[in-house]
Amino acid sequence: MGLPQRGLGIALKSEDGAARGLAPATVALLEQLEELTAAERSALSGSRQPVVRNHAGLEVGTIEAVVQVPAAARESGGGRAEWA
Repeated sequence: MGLPQRGLGIALKSEDGAARGLAPATVALLEQLEELTAAERSALSGSRQPVVRNHAGLEVGTIEAVVQVPAAARESGGGRAEWA
């Protein structure tokens, strides 16, 4: 993902290699960088913390990304964001 107005190129990688956390992490990162309008946050709210269901269709949890963006990335566009 790129934010050319900030001079940022962003790559996300999950520790377990699964893609299921990619959408929550992307939304969380964009929120941290204050790149989303209120309307965009609202439209993406389902992706921020998606529900996990078992094979019977029962809700068994949610996925939530925790993003830590260094101050340098928030302010000037440099730095590395790490999330768990």
